[in-house]
Amino acid sequence: NESFTEAGRRPVPGWKSDRGRIYCRYGAPDDKLERQQEGKARPYQVWRYTRERSRHYVFADRTGLGTYVLIMTNDKKEVGQANWMDILGVYAVEDVGRFVGISFRVQ
Repeated sequence: NESFTEAGRRPVPGWKSDRGRIYCRYGAPDDKLERQQEGKARPYQVWRYTRERSRHYVFADRTGLGTYVLIMTNDKKEVGQANWMDILGVYAVEDVGRFVGISFRVQ
């Protein structure tokens, strides 16, 4: 709760946030990429787990208030957003791809 509580009109306890839920399930990520807002691109984080089987989670702060939501993952137990590439933009998608070792088709 201390690390992932999200502010706003209706505060969300950390364990109920997307990042908090993943943290409770798998612990701290083995590696993390964090990018601050740059131009029109929103802040985002990519968490990578290499234990057991490789998993990655992409969270974006779409409000600019520190409220990160899960927008893409390769974890079949979680649901991303179909338009995650549009949310991040071309350069961020390429950045995420380099970090997780996947070449995403950016149009």
